[in-house]
Amino acid sequence: MPDRSAQGITIARRSRPPAPKRFYVQGMRRAALLPAAGLLIAVGLALSACTSSPTSLDSGPMGGGSDSSVDGSAPELVDPGRSDAAADSDAAVRDVITTAQLDLVVEDPVESAAKATDLVTSRQGRIDSSTSQPASDYQSASASIVARVPADDLETAIDEISALGAVRSLSTQATDVTQQTTDLDARIDSLTSAVERLRQLLASAATTTDLIAIETALSEREAELESLTAQRDYLGDQVDYATVSISFTTADQTPPAGPQDFWGAVVAGFTGLVASLGALVIAFGVVLPWIVAIAIVAAIVIGIVRLVRRIRRRRPAATATATATDAPSAPSAPSAPDAAPSGDQATPPPAPGASAPDA
Repeated sequence: MPDRSAQGITIARRSRPPAPKRFYVQGMRRAALLPAAGLLIAVGLALSACTSSPTSLDSGPMGGGSDSSVDGSAPELVDPGRSDAAADSDAAVRDVITTAQLDLVVEDPVESAAKATDLVTSRQGRIDSSTSQPASDYQSASASIVARVPADDLETAIDEISALGAVRSLSTQATDVTQQTTDLDARIDSLTSAVERLRQLLASAATTTDLIAIETALSEREAELESLTAQRDYLGDQVDYATVSISFTTADQTPPAGPQDFWGAVVAGFTGLVASLGALVIAFGVVLPWIVAIAIVAAIVIGIVRLVRRIRRRRPAATATATATDAPSAPSAPSAPDAAPSGDQATPPPAPGASAPDA
């Protein structure tokens, strides 16, 4: 028993020393964590200082000492002049199609249209179409032109043309085609790159099959590229040159309702007669081909009817002739003796009262 207790005491004494080592390790760990915790706290304070700096800038105007710093930094954050310049640059590159409609009242529409044409030509423009109608007894003179002028000189050109007469109406319309032109430009660039790559592949084609396939694809891409290029050129022309439709008319004048004197009535009646005769002649000219065609058809029909009637008349005569030919003939009378009786035969006695024949 003493030995066991001694052994137990020994064991207890041996088991006590590891305890200080465990506490020592835990203390070392805690000591190592303290600098890390301090570092984290320092980082957090720095972050909080950074996040609180905008608040100090915003609250700066409330204090007197921070006004200069706030005022100095504001133009750098938001520059109105720079934003206006950016907006102007965006507006400058926009593609807009402009059209205008101008109606003028002038004394001589035909002459005014010629002057307007000269003005448009002097502005490096062109005339797409023009019409003119001189004055007559039934209508007033009028003229109209469709002009294309550079879009930058549209207002100046309209002012110069408007000076030719009195403006009855003026309207303008602008259509933004920036999106269409941008899309066309992107597609054209893409197709151009594709065509270049296909041409390179065509130059390095090794087999006939590859050559045919590449040529087919290249033809399709080139055709599509030409179509898109034509559309882009048309839009570019519409954007660069504004379209102005100009009409020239005279002041409205109500013509007299009818003749005002005897000779005027005579002239009006004669004019109406001539007009009526002219209308009849025109109507006869319209109907004449139909009359000729109807006469030809009628002549053919009449000839056919007459021919049928003649054929029908000949048929009864032919039938009667055939009937007479086919009927049986009547019995013929006995023929007389060919020669007189000879002398030895007795002669017939003479008729009573007849003289005897001479010997």
